[in-house]
Amino acid sequence: MHNLDDIIQNLLSTDWATQFNFLHTPKIEALQKDVAIRALSVAGGSEVAKSLGFSVINTIVSPPVDDSQPTVPEDQASDSDEPDTADSNLAPIPTTTFLSSKEIGFGADEPEVPAETVEVKVATPKPEFVPPKPPKFHFTLPSFSLPSLTLPKLKSTWLVVLLSTLLLLGVGLYLIWFLPHATVTVFVLPKNLDETVKLTLSKNVGEVDFDTATVPVEAIELTQNGEQIIEATGKKIVGESAKGEVTIYNRTSSNKTFTKGTLLSAGSLKFTLDSDVSVASKSAGSDYIDVPGKVNVAVTAQAIGSESNLKEGTEFTIQSFAKDSYVAKNDSALKGGTSEEILVVSKEDQANLTKDLTASLMQALKSSSQANLDPQYGVYLVEDQLKTKDPVFSAKVGEPAKSLSLTMTVTGTILRYKLEDVTNLVNSQIDAEIPSGYVRANLPSNVTLTGSVTSADGTKVTSTANVSVSLLPLVNSNLILSTLKGKRPATIENILRDSIPGYDSTLVSITPSAMPPKLKLIPHNKQNIKLIISPNSK
Repeated sequence: MHNLDDIIQNLLSTDWATQFNFLHTPKIEALQKDVAIRALSVAGGSEVAKSLGFSVINTIVSPPVDDSQPTVPEDQASDSDEPDTADSNLAPIPTTTFLSSKEIGFGADEPEVPAETVEVKVATPKPEFVPPKPPKFHFTLPSFSLPSLTLPKLKSTWLVVLLSTLLLLGVGLYLIWFLPHATVTVFVLPKNLDETVKLTLSKNVGEVDFDTATVPVEAIELTQNGEQIIEATGKKIVGESAKGEVTIYNRTSSNKTFTKGTLLSAGSLKFTLDSDVSVASKSAGSDYIDVPGKVNVAVTAQAIGSESNLKEGTEFTIQSFAKDSYVAKNDSALKGGTSEEILVVSKEDQANLTKDLTASLMQALKSSSQANLDPQYGVYLVEDQLKTKDPVFSAKVGEPAKSLSLTMTVTGTILRYKLEDVTNLVNSQIDAEIPSGYVRANLPSNVTLTGSVTSADGTKVTSTANVSVSLLPLVNSNLILSTLKGKRPATIENILRDSIPGYDSTLVSITPSAMPPKLKLIPHNKQNIKLIISPNSK
């Protein structure tokens, strides 16, 4: 049923010279269709003859001999060397000589094959053939019959329908059962387990000691310089004091000297004498009326502000003397008193700035130690060994200033350790604390070292490790997959929420992605479903 012309064209298009070392393209012809039929007939007949006990001579089948050609005489046939029983029905044909491929030009370097002569004989039908009698003794199989099965005769249309239905069923089974694959990623909110573990960082050990909870470290001395500026928060009243002149009256019988700085009071306001002054005693006037001694002297208000700008005629008390002994009064108003509030540096400003800059330099020490640090290492700053030196403030306490700056140097010791050592030590101590139904998530444990106590020789530091471990729930994957199979992705959220503690969200990926929307289901074959429980990092 093949198209032999197409096959011949394909063979002729082959590069025979390159692939098979031929000198030129061979001649290719198709045998006639009846050659195969005759060969099959001869082969079948040979098998029948063998089963009947005849000896069979292998022959080369050739096209039937033309009856118009002359036959070989019987006397020539009798002269043949072949047995009569075999040659009586065979007619010799012209001898065929086989040549080597090199001789006929089909090979360049092939070895020569010696020519040989083959006598091809053609079997001719026997006029009257009487088969020999079968052997007397032979085995006969018992006879039995199978029940007859009559198949309905189907028309070609129904056959096409049946085959099409079977094909559609096969395609549907492949599309539904074998082809779809799904990955269901369930994000859960991990449960945090917080624990506190005591451990020791020591320069005297070479590896982790789980019995004594000791981790080996390397001590590194570092120095960090820095400057920081803050706004001043202190407040101060500044201004000028009121000044003027008063007259002191002496009503006693004795002269009186008042030294510079003698205090005069007008209500709650205080004033001082600007210089020493002597006041004569009282004297008798006309009509025998006493005339007090008096003298003018400059005074200055003790406090700044306009409150001390007193009007003329104000009476002043001199220290603790009674007014009938000594008294003062201004004949003109006191002037020049002013005041305003300004920012100054306070003690708190200096203390807070020192604290903030020290913390900043401590962090700078850690950062500088981690700048070129391998990610597998961590560092711990021994805070009780920090030292500050050369602090320089831009202003003293009480000095007017809007801001305050500080430059300072901090020296400290950094302990470098392997994160894996601390994590393994901590995990070995908290594994027993993991609640039933949970397993440690594949997330790094958060370990923070605090509360260091340094030994006297500075070789060991006892610290507290605050550990936070993320836990994920254990789930029955087989049961969940059995529940999810065949479901639409939009309908599985409630199933997962009820089955997995801490459920947060779901991401479903179905392949092939080009499947029709109606076929985009969780596969019915749960072997094609992959369930992943992953912590949600938010």
